[in-house]
Amino acid sequence: MDETLSHIHLFSFLLKRFHFLTIHHMLLIQGLLRTKKLPTKSAA
Repeated sequence: MDETLSHIHLFSFLLKRFHFLTIHHMLLIQGLLRTKKLPTKSAA
């Protein structure tokens, strides 16, 4: 019983961590796209 509980706890922890990393990655990509778009606007 304790073993399964710890497994669930570990899974939820990893899921939260992965979710946070995914959000951070998406924000990073958005920032890169924004900085890439700026030069093209100034050039046009």
